[in-house]
Amino acid sequence: MDLDEDDPDARPPGYLPLDKVRPVENPGLPPDLRAFYAAHEGVGLSGPSDRPVRLVKFAELRLVGWSDLFGSGEPIHPGWGSFSAFKIGRSDYGDEILRVVTAPGIPRGSVLATGVSVMFGPPGEDRDGPEGALIVAGSFGKWIARLERHGPIAHGLYLDLENAEVEDELKAELAALNPYSRYAGRRR
Repeated sequence: MDLDEDDPDARPPGYLPLDKVRPVENPGLPPDLRAFYAAHEGVGLSGPSDRPVRLVKFAELRLVGWSDLFGSGEPIHPGWGSFSAFKIGRSDYGDEILRVVTAPGIPRGSVLATGVSVMFGPPGEDRDGPEGALIVAGSFGKWIARLERHGPIAHGLYLDLENAEVEDELKAELAALNPYSRYAGRRR
C-alpha cells in the first residue's frame, strides 16, 4: 500500500497490510492483536508525527501499567494499581492508545486513550477514574473497523471532523462507552 505523504488525514490509519501473513507466536498476546499483527504492521512510534494515529510495530508492542502512563505517583484509587494494557499506538498529540487487559470499570479488550488532547473522562463505568483517559472503542476490532471506514481522523481523540454525521456518531459512541464523561453530560 502506498502512503499519500502530502495529506496526513488521507493516509492509511497508522498501519499497513503485509504482503503475506506472518506467524505471530506470542501466547501472552490477546487473540485480536495476534490476528491483526499476523496480517498488518504498524508504522511505528518513530514514524511521522503529523499522522493522526500511529500503531506500534509488532516489535514495539508491550504491556504497560499505571506508572508507565501516569508516572510514579500513586494510582488515582486502588483499582488503578492493577491496571494493565497493551500499548498499541499514539496520536499526533502524543496521547497513548491502549488495548485494555484490566482496568476498573473498563471492559477487557476496550481501546483506551490517555493523555492531554480532548479527553474528558473519566473512562468507562469508573466515575472516579482519571480525567485524562477515555474509552474510544468497545474493542480493538471495532476501533480498526472505524479507522478503515472513516479514516485515521476518526480515532476518537478529537472530534473536529469534517463530516458532521460521522462526528455525531462518534460523540454518541463515546458517550455510551463513557457514561460519566463530559460526552455523556453526566459528572461524578
